[in-house]
Amino acid sequence: MKCKSCGALLETARCAYCKMICENFIDKNIAQYIDQENILKESILHQSQKASYRALDEQELQSFLQGYTSNSYFVEESLPQKKKTNILRHFPIPTEERILATVDATVFGSHKNGLVFGVSTLYANNDWTAESFSGSMSYEEFSQAKIEVRAHSIFFGDQFRVCMSGSQMKTEYLCELLAELQNLMWTNK
Repeated sequence: MKCKSCGALLETARCAYCKMICENFIDKNIAQYIDQENILKESILHQSQKASYRALDEQELQSFLQGYTSNSYFVEESLPQKKKTNILRHFPIPTEERILATVDATVFGSHKNGLVFGVSTLYANNDWTAESFSGSMSYEEFSQAKIEVRAHSIFFGDQFRVCMSGSQMKTEYLCELLAELQNLMWTNK
């Protein structure tokens, strides 16, 4: 299989040349390459080792988020204006917050529901079927949260969740992104 970004032959889900994660590789090799329990265990690696939280600067966070591609996933420069308008209207985002990446969790792509990666905070807005409708979580809180998949939702601890039932992005793929982000935020002492 070839990388969507640079065309190189893929040996793993992450391209050896451009470092992009290719969701199609994961889809075709899901039984071999994704064991969701291992991904989630990696995301709480810091709990079993002596490690300390490290805040990511905006450029490092943006660079990390640009390393992923998927349907329903948009990085800042690829986010259409209509989707951005809906995000600002429906999500609990302060006007001064910069949107670095988003996951659209709507069936028809309106982006009224989903997950937003801001510079300092994660934001979620869910449809009426979710217990918690909308909320936010700082990256420091996120770095310590246990990530769990229940039904069609990803829970970040008990207080914060994103319902993925309408998203074209695979829940497992988003879990991988979140686990890698958490691991990046922890440094061994």
